[in-house]
Amino acid sequence: MRRISRAALGGCFHLQGDAEMVFARGNRLQAIEGLSFSLPVRNLKGEQRAMDEDAYQALKADRYKEITFVLRSATIESCATDHSYTVKALGTLSVAGTSRTVTLSMHSTVEADGS
Repeated sequence: MRRISRAALGGCFHLQGDAEMVFARGNRLQAIEGLSFSLPVRNLKGEQRAMDEDAYQALKADRYKEITFVLRSATIESCATDHSYTVKALGTLSVAGTSRTVTLSMHSTVEADGS
């Protein structure tokens, strides 16, 4: 099992999280046993600054400072290439004090060096 901890993903915002993944021989993704992340609400930025404050108010950013996700289960489907996968992560997403069960879908690639 390989554990990725406190991964910071960039772009327009920063996401912090932990993941526990199981890899089979040849760096093939076999299972995701744990996944959680948090995103500070005030890291979300729109094209117009005035809209940011409206969004923060709607998201109750003063009271609920982060958006979080905690994995319950994951399914992994291999794609046509050896190290490309479609992952469906079922878990609890919490936004503005409300938690809901959601499925997040993502595409993932494991490089030859295991990264």
